[in-house]
Amino acid sequence: MSETNKVFLIDGMSVVFRAYHAMSSSGLKNRLGEPTGAVFAFTNIVTSLLDRYKPDSIAVVFDTAAPTFRHEMYVEYKANRDEFPEELVPQLARIKEFLDLVNIPRIEKDGFEADDIIGTLAKQGAALGKQIVCLTSDKDYYQLVEENISLLKPGRKGEDFEVVNINEVLEKFGVMPEQVIDVLALTGDTADNVPGVKGIGEKTAIPLIQKFGNVEKIYENIESVERDSVKSKLLNAKEMAALSKVLVTIKTDVPLDFNIENCKLHSADFIKLDVFFKDMGFNTIRAKWRTKAPAGTNFASADSDTEINSDVPTSDVQSKDITSTKTKYEMVDSIDRLNVICRDLLNYDILSFDLETSSLDRNNCEIVGIAISSVENEAYYIPVEDSNANNSIVEADLFSNQRDSDENRWQESLQLIDALKILKPLLENPKIGKCGQNVKFDMYILKRYNIDVFPIAFDSMVASYIINPDDKHGMDALSEKYLNYKPIPISNLIGEKKANQKSMSELNPREISDYACEDADIALKLKNKLEPIIEKENLANLAYNIEFPLIKVLTDMEFNGVAIDVRALKEISDEVKIHSSRLSKLIYEEAGMEFNIDSPKQLGDILFEKLMIPGGKKNKTGYSTDVQVLTELSATYPIANYVLEYRQISKLQSTYLEALPKLINPSTGRVHTTYNQTVASTGRLSSTDPNLQNIPIRTDFGKEIRKAFVAQKEDYIIFAADYSQIELRIMAHICGDKQMIGAFKEGKDIHAATAALLNGITIDEVTQDMRRVAKTVNFGIMYGLGAFGLSQRLNISRTNAKEIIENYFEKYKGIRKYMEMTIASTRDKGYANTLCGRRRYFNTINDRNAALRNAAERGAINMPIQGTASDMMKIAMIKVHDFLKQSQLRAKMMLQVHDELVFEVHKDDLDDLKNAVTRLMSTALLLGEVPVVVDTGIGNNWYEAH
Repeated sequence: MSETNKVFLIDGMSVVFRAYHAMSSSGLKNRLGEPTGAVFAFTNIVTSLLDRYKPDSIAVVFDTAAPTFRHEMYVEYKANRDEFPEELVPQLARIKEFLDLVNIPRIEKDGFEADDIIGTLAKQGAALGKQIVCLTSDKDYYQLVEENISLLKPGRKGEDFEVVNINEVLEKFGVMPEQVIDVLALTGDTADNVPGVKGIGEKTAIPLIQKFGNVEKIYENIESVERDSVKSKLLNAKEMAALSKVLVTIKTDVPLDFNIENCKLHSADFIKLDVFFKDMGFNTIRAKWRTKAPAGTNFASADSDTEINSDVPTSDVQSKDITSTKTKYEMVDSIDRLNVICRDLLNYDILSFDLETSSLDRNNCEIVGIAISSVENEAYYIPVEDSNANNSIVEADLFSNQRDSDENRWQESLQLIDALKILKPLLENPKIGKCGQNVKFDMYILKRYNIDVFPIAFDSMVASYIINPDDKHGMDALSEKYLNYKPIPISNLIGEKKANQKSMSELNPREISDYACEDADIALKLKNKLEPIIEKENLANLAYNIEFPLIKVLTDMEFNGVAIDVRALKEISDEVKIHSSRLSKLIYEEAGMEFNIDSPKQLGDILFEKLMIPGGKKNKTGYSTDVQVLTELSATYPIANYVLEYRQISKLQSTYLEALPKLINPSTGRVHTTYNQTVASTGRLSSTDPNLQNIPIRTDFGKEIRKAFVAQKEDYIIFAADYSQIELRIMAHICGDKQMIGAFKEGKDIHAATAALLNGITIDEVTQDMRRVAKTVNFGIMYGLGAFGLSQRLNISRTNAKEIIENYFEKYKGIRKYMEMTIASTRDKGYANTLCGRRRYFNTINDRNAALRNAAERGAINMPIQGTASDMMKIAMIKVHDFLKQSQLRAKMMLQVHDELVFEVHKDDLDDLKNAVTRLMSTALLLGEVPVVVDTGIGNNWYEAH
């Protein structure tokens, strides 16, 4: 039955952020690759509300990006807030699209916040005798509660709701709803940067309001405040208390062109809504909304081919019978037959190959089989068994006559070494290009057996990344997109549930054959499909001169690995444990008791219940104690600062100090990281197991970890080469700004030179603080940093930050021109590109939604700079790798981290390596008048060399 006298007013951004944080780790995306976690949670909450209460009247109110009257009163209002999460920008647009399709009215008004608009409508409706229900998680709304106005808080599950009436306000705050304003005025709000009275939390504020009634009466009777320390705090912050009360008071008289009668809920556009849910992949919610549609609604055009059974993005592409006459897949069961096939394949100029392995542990897995193909719809699968069971990274002797007398597990499997003897000339033939899907994984394993796969002509995963880095690059996704074909799922072979999955080595070869042949065949088909696209889009240089050659470089670097000094790690670990113990004691002292610091729930209860620190916000598991919350509190409350440091070193301990020794390969004594070539949209490499890109360098303990990266042999040393301020140099070249180019040409400290320019002084007069500001602006501008972001980083007002940015653009006119031209070009083409032609698409740069559009503009400004830096590093790596292959130097390129290359080199070859690497890196990609500078260092470990 419908709630005819009730009006539901939803605080849009409160629910959006609740939805976002609840699903931030879900990784939920639709089949277009859009993040959808927040959209899913939001639609689930609204759908549950409609199902539960069946309201006739409802509206959602959103904040706008425009400053409000509160910002005009207090420039620091909400200045501590982070930039709007980039991943949430497109989701907010989708959320509003959902509301429009459901026909729920949306309201927003520049100059006012959502709570002001809701407050005005709530009071208006209550005066007319209507029951107003405000859906929000914001505690500020407690002040609105009265007989006809209640709150509804989303519970831990999207479909649960907690009702807040006058009694709940009294229980929470100990005062009447209208007095909540006074409590908030004293405690302030770290989330909104409302100052309050410093040092007064709810534990002190609530008794004061209970005794005196409101803030004004406290100051009228200040001498009656018993505790001198409290009295002193109040007197020192009288103006701030008055200001804070105005800031936290919800306005109830906003001039609106919209009234409570306009909140009527009309019928949804069920057909378009159905398509929306299909695009999002929300199939359970989609099915639920279908039941609400009028009888006879025709959904056929929305999806005649999609099953509705789960909230997983579905595919319109159906599996096909790969054993049909269209394909010729053969399992090779004899050495003689393999010899015949390989002799025939020598006549082709391309070979697609794929390994089937017992696991994804490339250092220890067994090769179960090898699939090869040179003609579409034809492929061969060679099942193998390694009687020697040599799974280490140490190279096997392919030409040994030694055999194990044990029987093969499967009679049809060939001996691995026999098969590899025949395949090696084919896989290493320089006249036959090799292709596949993620060939680096297979190349690494084959390298364990002294097979150096060469040359790499194509990789479909990397090709997809080149065409559009933000697409999905897995074989299944590529096959469905480009071939309209859904491959055999691996779950058909090894099982659905991980706990019960089989290893490929446990299967009969005939169970694997078609699956493996199909992988090699599809990789070849994808090559033939993607090659013309790369040519048409002018991406050939990026593909064939940078990304594909880099695959070989990365394979060799991963195989080289890096030696780790376990004793050094142990010493650092012991120091960290001592420091962690000290921090724990400080935290316990501040808390007044011992508790589990690693438990967010216990920490939240300590901070916001026991210590009554203001600003606590609950999520489904308790109070939020994430880094943003703690950072906001750290300036005022020492316990928050201690916890932040405690977490940093705890992560250091678990991620590196404890994990690195476990990652050492026992056969080599080295750690072999994996470089990810198709992750970062700007072209940057990332790494896993271990993640070398994220080793902290700003903390002392973080820097210490580099001491554990050492030369393995006594006569060897670590050499590091690092591009100096390369992104700023690239920006100077691209934008052509004479001032910045001149500073680089003269070899000046660019940050000091910028500081001198901004302040109208000589470079000798620049202070460290001036240089710090200039450095923040220099780097921030490249990332589209605005006045709000700069004010946060420098802890200054937005007005001051805006003045600094305007001054910067006035002095560096070329940079402003570059930004304007880049945005205009991206709006026209749909993408921004690097000097080498790498692209990133920005589909929302022309969007009517300002938040979406601004985020795209920031990304477009940064892409040519950061992407070109990535291209330069990759070109340098290829050139250095080729040089080392051709030279007789005893040196290995081991690591690439950000703008740095790290080598292990014999001491006698150091000078030759240094000269070559410096020359090759500095000339990898020339920047016209701007010199490319490479800094170098040497040491017994990476710390010393860096």
